[in-house]
Amino acid sequence: MCITNKKSFAKGALWGTIIGAVIGILSAPASGKKIRKKIRDSSQNFLNESKIRLDEAKEKTAEIAEEVKESVKKTADKIDGIKKNTFKGI
Repeated sequence: MCITNKKSFAKGALWGTIIGAVIGILSAPASGKKIRKKIRDSSQNFLNESKIRLDEAKEKTAEIAEEVKESVKKTADKIDGIKKNTFKGI
């Protein structure tokens, strides 16, 4: 599955979850005050969870970026070594 499809799926799943939660809360037999509190609590929980996931994604992205930098440096060093050995006598 390509990255675009994964992002689209994740976005759709996220919105589906949000919409499903709101519909579930609104259709529950409770007073308006209780429903508003549930919506407020659910929204806050969702926001907190989103922040946690975003921080995890940032951390993982930073780790991957560092690995890529190291790999590029190693490759550049290898290329420099090959150049030196190949063109040594020229």
